[in-house]
Order: sequence, then structure tokens, then C-alpha cells
Amino acid sequence: MMIKTEKGEFKQEDTTSALYDESYSKVDKIIQNVKRGISFSIDEPAEIVNKFIESLVVNDTLIRKALFSKTLSLDIPSHLLNVCIFALEIGMGLNYKIEELKRLGLVAILHDLGMAKIPEGILKKPGKLSTEEFTVVKKHPEEGADILKSLGKNYLWISEIVVQEHERFDGKGYPHGLKGNEIHEYALIIGISDVYEALTHHRFQRRNLPPFDSMKEILSVERSSFPKKIIKALLAKLPVFPVGTMVRLNSQETGIVVSTDSYSPFRPTVEIILDPSGNKSKTKRIINLKENSLLYIISLVSEEEIYIPKG
Repeated sequence: MMIKTEKGEFKQEDTTSALYDESYSKVDKIIQNVKRGISFSIDEPAEIVNKFIESLVVNDTLIRKALFSKTLSLDIPSHLLNVCIFALEIGMGLNYKIEELKRLGLVAILHDLGMAKIPEGILKKPGKLSTEEFTVVKKHPEEGADILKSLGKNYLWISEIVVQEHERFDGKGYPHGLKGNEIHEYALIIGISDVYEALTHHRFQRRNLPPFDSMKEILSVERSSFPKKIIKALLAKLPVFPVGTMVRLNSQETGIVVSTDSYSPFRPTVEIILDPSGNKSKTKRIINLKENSLLYIISLVSEEEIYIPKG
């Protein structure tokens, strides 16, 4: 969420950035331990999940942080954090109770531990993977499950879900080609969160897509891969344009999304902050795009792209 200072500047809440950055350091340490074959405690991931839930209940600032985390490749710690955040939001959209959210979040934040066992040459390869290389990558759910099994019998339930993260509702997933109700709902939530995260973030093989294009991709390509209720929760709880997102309209004005509508996710309500020339708007102007068919969003705008004059 963007907050307005006394000087009229818009900025992101520092506490959310601190939470995300601290969580990144903790998850990165776990990944390094996994690479070295060193065991780790489940306590820190569980604590991160609890704090994420507390933050997401208050506002969607953490979603924005996850969407705009800048990585140049598959960065495993940030990927795990982002998928966890997206999965928790979907869980909230499905009316999960707190204990269910904690369990879902714990699986999500650990779901790709097996990627730590994949050679970096494959993970960072520019261009399309060969059949042999993709076969290696497809082993990561089972690798992750084996890592979690080593933590003891209390965590076997996590490993049983993690191994299903790439199974798909239509039976076209892997490693076992499960379909429908054979797949745990947590795995399907994490699966769609994983797809959304991958689409919205840069990979060596391709550039990232804006959230609205990523959502369109899921709706067109992945529609049969996940249950309708999970896709509906994705649309409702992961807005195409989260509150606080800076956007540019076809009028060339720049605005900040101030509210969203789950029934019209591609047409939020926007407060104009810069006119077409890049000057600060002199009057407060709020536009509900759902009610204004002549205006629409053409792109997202990062905070680094623009300068918002003071006063």
C-alpha cells in the first residue's frame, strides 16, 4: 500500500519491506543449508508465515512487495516467499480459518526446496531447456518431498503435499499424473500461485509479464489446470491491479489504484497524481474505470520510473 506523507509524497510502508527482507534472509539460509545437506528447523518458516498472515489481514502491501520483487532469474528464496504470499491470499478467498492458513502457508514457503538440488547451470540457462534438462527440473517436487521427510514424521504431511505441487486438475501435471480430487487442495492453490509468480517475474528464458497479462494468460491457458473456485479466488484476492499500484492510463495520466472490484478486476478505481505532462495533479481526481469506458490502463508504472514533485 502507498501512504501519503505530510509533504504530499507517496511511498511504500517501510515495515512491510523490512518484514519481506528479513524473511528473505531466513529462507535464503535454509536454501543454503539444503544445498549443503544440513538440516534446518521448521520454526523459522512457521514464524514467517504467521507474520505474513498478520500483515495480509491488515492490507495488501505485502502482495505489492511480492509482485515487484526484482530478480534477474529464478531466485529461490524470493520465489518461495512470493508463492507463499499469493497462496495465503487465495486461501483467504476460500475462507480458510487461521489454522488452515498457517498449514497452507507452511507448505507454500517450503514447496520448492527441491529446486536447491537442481544444477544452477540449468536454472540460469538462457533460452529453452532441452528435454534432458527439463527431465532433471521435473524431479524437484520429489527432491523437495525427500528433504522434508528427513525432518521427521511430524512433517510427513508437508512432503505428501509438496510432491503434488505440479499435479494438475485435468491430469496433465507431474510426477504422477494425478487429477481432480486425487490432488490435495493446498497443492492446487500452491500450483496456481507458482504459475502466477513465474509469469509475473523475470526468468532467463523470458521476460516477466504485467499482472493483468499474467492473469489473462492463466484464464486462457491454465483454465482446465485448476478448479473454478481456486481461479475465482485468485481473481478476487490477487487483484490484477493491487491497491497502491501505480498505473498509466490511455490518457497518459499517472494514477494510484485506490480500490478494486472483484467483479471487474481489470477496471479498478484510480486517483490521478500526475497529468499527461508528468506534473503533479492540482486537484484531487478519482476515477472509477468500471464506470468510465473511455479510460483504461495501458501499463504499470514503477516508483523508480517517475518523480513525484513535493508540495
